[in-house]
Amino acid sequence: MNSIRQQATEHFDQLAQRFFLQPDCVDICVRDVCISREAFADQGHKLIVDAMDACWHDGYSDVDLLVRLRGNCPKTAADRLHWLRRVGVTEEQCLGYLAAEDSGACRVVFRDGFRYDITLEGTGGDGCPEEASFCSDGEHPALPRAAVNRFWFVQVQALGKLYRQDYLIGRHLAHVQLNETLVLQMVQRDLQRGTNHHRYGNAEAAVYQQHQDKCPFRTGDKAFDQIADALCAAACAYDELVTAFYPDETPRTPVLMQLWQRYHEERCGGQGNPAPKGNRQAVIRRATVQDASRLAEILIFTKRVNYRRIFQNDQVSFGEMQVYPLAKSFLDAPETLAGYWVYEDGFVKGLIRMDGTQIVELYVDSFFAGQGIGGALMRFAVEQCGCDHLWALEKNEGAIRFYQRHGFALTGEKTLQEGTPEYLVLLRR
Repeated sequence: MNSIRQQATEHFDQLAQRFFLQPDCVDICVRDVCISREAFADQGHKLIVDAMDACWHDGYSDVDLLVRLRGNCPKTAADRLHWLRRVGVTEEQCLGYLAAEDSGACRVVFRDGFRYDITLEGTGGDGCPEEASFCSDGEHPALPRAAVNRFWFVQVQALGKLYRQDYLIGRHLAHVQLNETLVLQMVQRDLQRGTNHHRYGNAEAAVYQQHQDKCPFRTGDKAFDQIADALCAAACAYDELVTAFYPDETPRTPVLMQLWQRYHEERCGGQGNPAPKGNRQAVIRRATVQDASRLAEILIFTKRVNYRRIFQNDQVSFGEMQVYPLAKSFLDAPETLAGYWVYEDGFVKGLIRMDGTQIVELYVDSFFAGQGIGGALMRFAVEQCGCDHLWALEKNEGAIRFYQRHGFALTGEKTLQEGTPEYLVLLRR
């Protein structure tokens, strides 16, 4: 059982305790595991573990709960959410939630990221008296609290799709969220002008545009980056806009970012970002001293393969260029690893070294050439590091064609490679 699953099990255990503190809660069912009040008192934790075994998929999933209540069940979506306040479904403890009128389910994401689909069902007959219909006080007529909580629930739902690499649904939800911020901005304009009839606009910029390209969770996968950036921009813009309706609203983006980090660690071990080609374990991350030997291997062997024919100097290729001294230099002076990023897929398969917006080195272990690793590193450099130029050996025609495929062009500028008769040529985007 991994740590995320342990945390999810503990969270469910605590939630079940809160349910059974309610006098009208009869039992809780997760798939075919039904936990009665009496059974929970006798062997609660074991039953919770059994229930998680029955439903667990990954850290992005929700737990489907059927909660049976003695007597009548709250009828409306608002009344069901009001009942669930007893067990902690509040804005203080949740990032977002929504209730469906048709299915009766209440979808909840707590601030620590754990999600539940909770259906309340009455047993009928005598029981606890039915609660009066619930009406929320202090709501803005143009923006119900339910809409705010729904937005934040969908944000987390979209993150799950993104990290499962369901980019179609993830992109759809990201667009929905951006549109929600546009609606808020339009409503705010209507309120400011006292009318919703506008023959002409004022060339207003969308608020979310101010927050683009600021997502801290980016990767070389272009589709991933686009969706992540849209979701991040939507969250920041929504937090900014909602204060026009609820001035005392506490920003929820910081909570989302903490939850996002947890999702990130679930998929990537906290080391980097998902890489392309559907490999969920691949990451692009900063190099550490633990990578010293692999970095040295890749640097030495790929340089020998690529440059021996150009420089034709075996004394350098096989005499001066050695794996052990280079690895030891990284270990002795870890600061020299600054600027190095590695592509890891179980082990390091490629690397890139950046100096500001310049690519200094980019190498992929020849055993793994042709698998899209170099492209992933290039996209990472351009989209996350803002790379706009690099130098390449004039005779390294294969590398130049590779860079040109990724939007770089020869400038006509060149200079001698220090200590050699060979030229370096400048490429820019």
